[in-house]
Amino acid sequence: MSVNRQLLIRWYHLDVDGETCERCSLTKNTIDDAVNHLKSQLNLAGWDIAVEDVKLSEDQIVKSNLCEINGIPMEEIIDLKVNMNPCPSCSGLTGKTEYCRSVRYKGKTYNEIPSSAIVEAILSASHLKSNSPSMFI
Repeated sequence: MSVNRQLLIRWYHLDVDGETCERCSLTKNTIDDAVNHLKSQLNLAGWDIAVEDVKLSEDQIVKSNLCEINGIPMEEIIDLKVNMNPCPSCSGLTGKTEYCRSVRYKGKTYNEIPSSAIVEAILSASHLKSNSPSMFI
């Protein structure tokens, strides 16, 4: 009996009384959608995949909206550039001006991590590369 290899997607987000910001919520939804779409393909290739939410306090906000795969930040797996920009949603949760992670992917800046980047990173980390990640979503 063979044992499947493990892919753990760890998603970090600000948590204030059980609430998180809009951009992090969008990233979480995108992660869940990507995992659901790739799960059967990954299982057939011998991979199990799980998602872990890591709740951050206000003093850890610099890591909010970070996504790691097996402990490696996505920006180290694929060509993804991380920036910080004002986050009105986080600011509303904390009551002060906050700056959160945004990403630049394929020439465009996103506040949330786009699904094609998540799919590309998962496929790359599992060595199931595709020239067109969008075909899996």
